[in-house]
Amino acid sequence: MQIRQLILAVFLSLSCSNSATLAAENAGVVAQKGLKALQAKKYKEANQYFAKAALLNPRDASYQYYASLSAFQAGDKNTGKAALSRLFLTQTSHSPYMNPAMELQKRYGVNAHAYYALKNGMHTVWSRRQMPLKIYVSNGLALPEAYRGKNLNVPQLTELQDWLRKPGAVQSLKVCPGYQSGFASQVRSGLGEWNWALQERIITFQFVNSPVGANILVFWSPSFPQPSQAGQTLYMVRNTETRPIIIELRTDFSPYSSAVASQSIRNAAAHEFGHAIGIQCHSPFGGDLMTNWQSWSEGASYHISENDKETLRALYSVAPHQTF
Repeated sequence: MQIRQLILAVFLSLSCSNSATLAAENAGVVAQKGLKALQAKKYKEANQYFAKAALLNPRDASYQYYASLSAFQAGDKNTGKAALSRLFLTQTSHSPYMNPAMELQKRYGVNAHAYYALKNGMHTVWSRRQMPLKIYVSNGLALPEAYRGKNLNVPQLTELQDWLRKPGAVQSLKVCPGYQSGFASQVRSGLGEWNWALQERIITFQFVNSPVGANILVFWSPSFPQPSQAGQTLYMVRNTETRPIIIELRTDFSPYSSAVASQSIRNAAAHEFGHAIGIQCHSPFGGDLMTNWQSWSEGASYHISENDKETLRALYSVAPHQTF
């Protein structure tokens, strides 16, 4: 799609829009000023307008696209890259702005970008008031058999979360078959993949010794319904209350060695924590930590990629629909 065609399309959409909210209407007015500045080749001024429009309506692909384009043309590569990442984060492959955005990426030498990370189109993050996130890693405890290793529906998950809140419930759990003493340290090592996000102050988290008040609970299961699955993350969002996210990790990796099992647990812990902090979809890029685990090789080592980083940065730079 040519830039002139995109500009015309945006002008038409803005002039014909009957936006449901005042913010969206204001964004349209601001974006019109940005388009005029862009046509006049006043790129820095145009970027200021598009950045404001994107702030008012962050999931409008046209605003993010033109915020990126005008920034690149003004010589501000970092700002252009960030706007591109916000576009990729919030748009599916069916968006008419996806191909133009990829052309921009190629033209300006952007080597990494975010990927779509929203579940059912809903943008969900942890709020600042909930941080530092408290993470409880159990020493091999398995959930009750009725829930263990299963993809629970909302009533089942609600029932489980309510049960875990009862005094003594977690203490009554049994150690999972196949659990080894070093597995918990592998979980902590895996979550260390996200320490860069602490340094950039995107999120903060800490390990705690008690499940009481923890935001994320880590338990264990011998296996899952799919043989190669190494973990799963269970959660639901209720804006009226905060409920803990549950991560389950696999313990039985036979016939593989203990070294393979340890590496697989580290990979799975790092991957599932990515889901627990808001990256709700899998990356389409094979080299990313957040790619679908079905493409993993047993015992191989997986690490945070620049795409994963860009996705989390974009995720926490846009106002969400809801919080965990």
